[in-house]
Amino acid sequence: MDLLLPPISASLGAMGSLAHKLDALLDTEHKDEMGKLGTRLLELSKARDPPVTARIWMKDVRELSYDMENFVDTEEDWIHNMSPFMGRVKEANARYERYRLESIPSHTDVFPIIHHRGRETGLVVGLHDKGGPVDRLCQLLTDGDEQLKVLSIVGVGGIGKTTLAKQLWREHKLRDYFHCRAFVRTAKKPDMRRILRSILAQVRPHQPPDASEVDDLIHDLTEHLQDKRYIIIIDDIWATSVWDVATCAFPEGNHGSRIITTTEIEDVALACCSYQSKYIFKMEPLSVSQSKELFTNAVFGSGKEKSPQLDEVSDEIIRICDGLPQAIISISSVLVSHREANAVENWEHVQNNLPTSTTSDEILNFCYNSLPSCVQTCLLYLGIYPENYIILKEDIMKQWVAECFIRAPTEKEKMEVAGSYFDMLVNMGMIQHIDVDYSNTVLYYAVNHMFGGASFATTPASTGLSQIRSLTFIGLMSCFPSVVEFKLLRFLNLHIWSDQPSTYFDLRVICEFGLLRYLQVTCSDTVYLPDQMQGLKHLETLEINARVIVIPSDVVHLQSLLHLRLGGGTELPDVTGIPRNVTVPSVANLLDESSSPPKSVMTIELLPPICRIPEWIGQLNNLCILKVVVGELLRDDIHILGGLPALTVLTLHVQRRTTELIGFTPGAFNALEYFEFRCGVLRLMFEEGAMPNLQRIKLGFNSHRGEQYGRLLVGIEHLSNVQEISGIIG
Repeated sequence: MDLLLPPISASLGAMGSLAHKLDALLDTEHKDEMGKLGTRLLELSKARDPPVTARIWMKDVRELSYDMENFVDTEEDWIHNMSPFMGRVKEANARYERYRLESIPSHTDVFPIIHHRGRETGLVVGLHDKGGPVDRLCQLLTDGDEQLKVLSIVGVGGIGKTTLAKQLWREHKLRDYFHCRAFVRTAKKPDMRRILRSILAQVRPHQPPDASEVDDLIHDLTEHLQDKRYIIIIDDIWATSVWDVATCAFPEGNHGSRIITTTEIEDVALACCSYQSKYIFKMEPLSVSQSKELFTNAVFGSGKEKSPQLDEVSDEIIRICDGLPQAIISISSVLVSHREANAVENWEHVQNNLPTSTTSDEILNFCYNSLPSCVQTCLLYLGIYPENYIILKEDIMKQWVAECFIRAPTEKEKMEVAGSYFDMLVNMGMIQHIDVDYSNTVLYYAVNHMFGGASFATTPASTGLSQIRSLTFIGLMSCFPSVVEFKLLRFLNLHIWSDQPSTYFDLRVICEFGLLRYLQVTCSDTVYLPDQMQGLKHLETLEINARVIVIPSDVVHLQSLLHLRLGGGTELPDVTGIPRNVTVPSVANLLDESSSPPKSVMTIELLPPICRIPEWIGQLNNLCILKVVVGELLRDDIHILGGLPALTVLTLHVQRRTTELIGFTPGAFNALEYFEFRCGVLRLMFEEGAMPNLQRIKLGFNSHRGEQYGRLLVGIEHLSNVQEISGIIG
């Protein structure tokens, strides 16, 4: 069996992981039986539409692989107690031969992607033409009519409704015209609490929503939007019932507010517009010339032309796409990987495997079958999230790595491979950009509903709670199950909202999950963690986006730790170092006193303040991302950080104003690409040769406080590779 396969995959289960772990077996016969079983499962996984007997056999073998890995990971003397499992292995091999499964052919004509080249993001054709959709809708939105107006964009799936809505969202004249705005996406099974909370969080960014009930959220929204000129974009509405609830939150008034909805259903569009058809904008397919322009830009890049030899094949591909931008972009992303050698032959091969129609299912099957099996697993994994749920790229990358879907020599390379997989799915249109912020520095994403509906995240009927290895829960605290029995958990991802007053979320039981590799908690209420976590020797990611009362006293001693984030409302000491509302030694003090930092750590995000930059951070040669709030910053602190060889992202928020000039010397921060610095007084000096690879810098300061100190920035001209400088000035 191929030892380069990822440890865990949708098609092979834990076979990739077992191939390495079972090297310790001394019994050659057992190794041969396992190797034979793994090879057979791999070959059958390449079959297209295998018969029921083969699918049942493959499912049984995958379940066997998980059972074996659980045993190997939990039993110290597993080597001498494998006989029951080896009996099941022999029985599975015997069934394979009895059912003659070797006669099922493997298919290699799916046209897999052999390499990935990132295409231009945000490819748009026709929307910004003079008198085009953006022009016409902007005129309607800013026509001076002071009454609340609802515009609805309607069209079939993949025609570009969301793309048009995002173009309107980015229009500067609309951004400046309205006092506040929000962009939300719904789903076929909508969560109205989540939708309303998202709207409220965007229109009232400095006061996060407290309410959890729909009625309370509607009240808070109505109260905040009263007497304001607002614009709300609600993308992908599937039922009038969603609009019936949402519209209760939007006061009519006479301030020129606007609401934009998108939908595939004309009756829904009419209901949103109060059955005034003049406010419905119907999306039309691209013309042949526009389709050719989009196709050429997507495959070759803007302003470039394809070889005349490809005209006939490309014309046929464009004809099949029938003017749907999503189909053109998805299919062109597959062609991108084969546009070099033997282009005509490769493109004809694509043409022969193209779907006969551009329905979402047909496009999905073509794109899915074109993906490498390891990326297929990563795509299927996204089915754990609700449709159109907002996700972060960095979170998904860490989750894929923690779930063992990625194989690479080092942890840094695993993250790079995961990032390339994510970009591949974005380029194919399976994951979509969702901009819900004024800033372009933070990009949110959502799984395209055309693809998300085909993902599967289910538990086999035979699986008991004690066998669950991975758990993601998104919902209300009162619905969260007890996890006491989940002793085999490797992965725990919780997005929980409190639905009762004065509650807390008790996670002290996690100290018993000795196999846990990943823990992320996002919660609107207080989280209780265990006093100590030293038993979690495999824990690689610890991210708490909530208020934490009990800080594990040994959190910085977890030697497998790669990513640490303590954010949200975590109560930590103030800048004097005196703890407040913390029942164990403060994280600030723990960081200061730690003599055994996790040398492997790649990410540290401490959003509550620590006193100073601890000296031991200078020993973390693998640290790539550091985001901290510190009470004060001195010149020596910068010296500690400047020698970190892998540091590419540095964010420093300083609470006390710096009275001394903070200097950056030549040879320091050689790998740094992004630097964010916020402080009441800005006193920075960049010497020639400092930060040679810096590309973006963001500064926040109070312009009045620093007047007595003279120049705010000295030597900024020495940052010769900087492409973007932004500022927040108070």
